[in-house]
Amino acid sequence: MDQALIMAAGLVGLALVLAATVYTIGWIKVEQQKTLRTLLERGGSADMLFAEMLHAGRAAADRRRGWLFVAIGLAWSVTTFFIGGIGWIFGALPVALGVVFLLLGKSDGSADANRG
Repeated sequence: MDQALIMAAGLVGLALVLAATVYTIGWIKVEQQKTLRTLLERGGSADMLFAEMLHAGRAAADRRRGWLFVAIGLAWSVTTFFIGGIGWIFGALPVALGVVFLLLGKSDGSADANRG
């Protein structure tokens, strides 16, 4: 009975991680579309559009990627912690990567604010 419960919990945890990933990727695409639509409504040209995407998009993309890694790492750690064993420790790697991306996004954004 315990093995079946552990396997079911593992499958539920895996499904949660995959669902969070798919949801976050969809949310990121919607936000990118909103940003592009706003820029075009303000009268931006194609050259301005590409320059904006390349320049200002990096910090936002780093922050989004960081939150995605943090969420995946936390979901993995919490799920495997309740299952048992030491597998929850492996969630520290995506969390650490997420924190690095969040710091990169913050430093990129502050450099942009200081420039203009």
